[in-house]
Amino acid sequence: MAGKGAMGTVYRAVDEQGNPVALKVLDPLADDARFQAEVDALRRATHPNIVTYVAHGISAGQTFVVMEWLEGADLEHVLESGIPLKSNPAATMGATLAEALEFLHTREIVHRDVKPGNIFLRAGEPALPKLLDLGIARRLDEPSRITHKGAIVGTPSYMAPEAALGHDGIDGRADVFSLGCVLYEAVTARSPFEGDHAVHVLAKILVDDPVRPSRFVPDLDPRMEEAILTMLTKDVSRRPTAREARAMLERVGEPASRVDAPLTLGERRVVSVLLTSSPSVTADTIQERDALVTDAHVRAAVARHRGTLLSLPHSAILATFGGPGAPSDHAVRAADCALDLAGWIGSAHTAIVTARPESREPSLADRASQLLKQAKRTRVPSILIDRASEPLLGSRFVLEETPIGLVLRSAKPGLGGARTLRGRPTRCVGRDVELAMLVALVHESAQDRVVRSAVVVGDPGMGKTRLLHELMGQARLVHFVTARGESTTAFSVAGQLVRRVAGIEHGSSPSEASARLDAHVATRLGGPFANFARELLGEIAQVPVAQPSAALVGARSDPAIIGDSIRRAFVAWLAAETARAPLGLVIEDIHWADAPSLVLLAADVRALGDQPLFLLFTSRPGARQAQALSSEIDAREVRLGKLSRAASERYVRDLVPGAPQATVDFIV
Repeated sequence: MAGKGAMGTVYRAVDEQGNPVALKVLDPLADDARFQAEVDALRRATHPNIVTYVAHGISAGQTFVVMEWLEGADLEHVLESGIPLKSNPAATMGATLAEALEFLHTREIVHRDVKPGNIFLRAGEPALPKLLDLGIARRLDEPSRITHKGAIVGTPSYMAPEAALGHDGIDGRADVFSLGCVLYEAVTARSPFEGDHAVHVLAKILVDDPVRPSRFVPDLDPRMEEAILTMLTKDVSRRPTAREARAMLERVGEPASRVDAPLTLGERRVVSVLLTSSPSVTADTIQERDALVTDAHVRAAVARHRGTLLSLPHSAILATFGGPGAPSDHAVRAADCALDLAGWIGSAHTAIVTARPESREPSLADRASQLLKQAKRTRVPSILIDRASEPLLGSRFVLEETPIGLVLRSAKPGLGGARTLRGRPTRCVGRDVELAMLVALVHESAQDRVVRSAVVVGDPGMGKTRLLHELMGQARLVHFVTARGESTTAFSVAGQLVRRVAGIEHGSSPSEASARLDAHVATRLGGPFANFARELLGEIAQVPVAQPSAALVGARSDPAIIGDSIRRAFVAWLAAETARAPLGLVIEDIHWADAPSLVLLAADVRALGDQPLFLLFTSRPGARQAQALSSEIDAREVRLGKLSRAASERYVRDLVPGAPQATVDFIV
């Protein structure tokens, strides 16, 4: 016996002429379709750097395939010595393998499992490589008969991002990424995406950029480094083909001008990452993802907070939160999503980490994995936060230091309370006029029982949120409820308001949320419309009834009817709420808000003119949605500019008592 793999056993045999051959016998429990796919691919892959097919058949009830016999060692065994290859031999090996992959790709075959164990070095020479094991290779023009939709096929450490996500339509550039991983390991003696288990590795592939190889090998040829990092591009549309990769590798050793570093995470926008724990993973090869990540509730929660769901195997969830906006926007959305998911992921722990532009060590996935390790010291499901996320979340969420780390407990119920910076209370300075204007509007709404509205406009960092804190602390006549602008799902903002007024907490189970909303509506609305209104408010708040009525089923089939019904229910609900006490609805970042929610809010203003309702929005300058809504509901605009020098000095002196004037001048 020469070796044993996942599909069968390989023996050294001889053919009729007495020449040595490799005889691979299919394991009785192996996938016959996959074995046949390997045979089909081998028969078509007649290339000097791909193992040669000889014959196949069935003998004594056993399926077999015969291939050429190779003398030497596979690359995996060569690299086990811990001694990396030099740039030139590694580049020669890489260019030769890229040529073999190019041959496969032109015949619309994707290897899908390029790794050191599937690269054989004849006579142990890197210049004489051969590709082995086409067992999971697949023709691009054929539907997948071997794996179900969304299945993950390959070896985690060498898997392209699109393969890790289980995407359909994977092409030859996935093999190029895998070859880039192989070459990285060949020249550094370490994997570009190292992790404690498969989930950790896949998280790094999906989120992290690899450390530049020259950090470990300072004398590495710059062209070799450029080729490897280009092959490891996560965006498949920007990744080279096998032919382009071969051309880059063939230039290694030529005189090179300075090679610019590729764009890294440190140069991109800040991103927050959410990763949940999973059962222990030890398998080297992942063949299926767990069904959890396809659960509609998980998808809806991530989408609701404008995140990107990256599926992982073994019940793990990986989601990223980035894009336009300040770092705090991303971290807040990740935290809100984690709290929403808490009711659906059972005993799993969750980690939230944020990338800082000035530092990428340790990586995002490493930091998240470390937090999840810490969480294993308790059986209580926990949401752990890294130190980079802490200052972005502290003002909006309840965070607690525990023996396992910093734990996110809940969202703060409102924006009131003392504000601190570095633990020291600070005054709101330079906003007296704006604050007085808003307080007057709130009191007018509450005392005269009229609808009033305002929009606070300012660039990021101008103090919009701080002004809201001060307003809520001073305007005691009104009960404030807050929401944040979200636009991925219809009625996202309106749904937040319903859930918060009804007292539905983050992480509530579906049954708890439903019971809360049932009880809330029962105390607000009566008559024949009450039950239907409960169903419609549940549609908005993602708290559906178990058995929808015929009226709701019929309304869902007609966009005009369901839209009008939701509008009636929302207005009736707010009318009942404001009849009990003056109400203030505060929506931050209305420029991100979904259009259906804005339509509902405009309808409230028109229908509830004699009710004590105060609407307050924050927006960045030039946001068209905010401008349109402000015009429609005649909202008072409060524009925030830069603080005056005197106000800035007062702020600094509050923060640094006794600071010399020179220090104050420098900070201001």
